Amino acid sequence: MALCTWLLLPTRSDAQTAVERFFTEMPDNVLPVLPQKARAELVLLARGGAEPVVENLFANPARLTLRNDNYLRIAPTATSRFEVRMLPTDSAPLFCVVYTLPHPIPYSRISFYTADGREVQGYFEMPDLRAFLTAPDSTAYLARKHWAERLVPFHVEAHFEEAEDILCIEVRTSRLSLEELQGAEGAFRPVRLRWRGGKWETADNSYTE
Repeated sequence: MALCTWLLLPTRSDAQTAVERFFTEMPDNVLPVLPQKARAELVLLARGGAEPVVENLFANPARLTLRNDNYLRIAPTATSRFEVRMLPTDSAPLFCVVYTLPHPIPYSRISFYTADGREVQGYFEMPDLRAFLTAPDSTAYLARKHWAERLVPFHVEAHFEEAEDILCIEVRTSRLSLEELQGAEGAFRPVRLRWRGGKWETADNSYTE
């Protein structure tokens, strides 16, 4: 019975969405903890309606946690997150990868690839730290500015919003001491970037999960 079920799963690459195909065929160095064979199995399980869980390189569970026509979200380990979003351009689609690692604080790497897995540059520039500062006010602006200046270079955690091509980026201040954290509380807001017309533009800065 298990063999029959496996044989009924879609195996042709043209049965996959473009983002599934990219995830399956991308170079192993994009996500070293999850080799190509495991990635392909993860997609097959999801498309077949089975629980999308496989073993990663360390024999621990890796899960596909969200999937739609242009977006995949993976938990390669219990504490990391890997996202692939297909972004439209005037020519061939672009694939944005956000890989978030947990240590020493949550930190995201943001990179871009062509459909054949070739990394490309020039599609993203990290906003200036001032873009993350909450609006100046009479009581806290100087404290916010003080802690912001101490965070250069700064760490960010990013994620794609499910419904739209919006990348939400947040400053992470966990490396500050407890005393310093109290001074930085409320100093930062997320920056949301919308992909439109083949480039990023600033969306509203309201926070969304």
